Amino acid sequence: MERENENERHHKSVQQIQHPLHEEQPLVLVAEQHNEGLKAYCGGCGKLLSAPYFTCIHCNYHLHK
Repeated sequence: MERENENERHHKSVQQIQHPLHEEQPLVLVAEQHNEGLKAYCGGCGKLLSAPYFTCIHCNYHLHK
């Protein structure tokens, strides 16, 4: 039971947004880039991203913050 409360608090602390360019699912903030070899491109402008940016964990869609 304690574990569920911990997970729920963590989930609520993660910054999410709804964006008109990606209305299907929320976008989650990626504050720090942990894998420098991973290349992600903005779905809005097409430019290479670096943290912080927003991402859809369901379909790999990304947007500049």
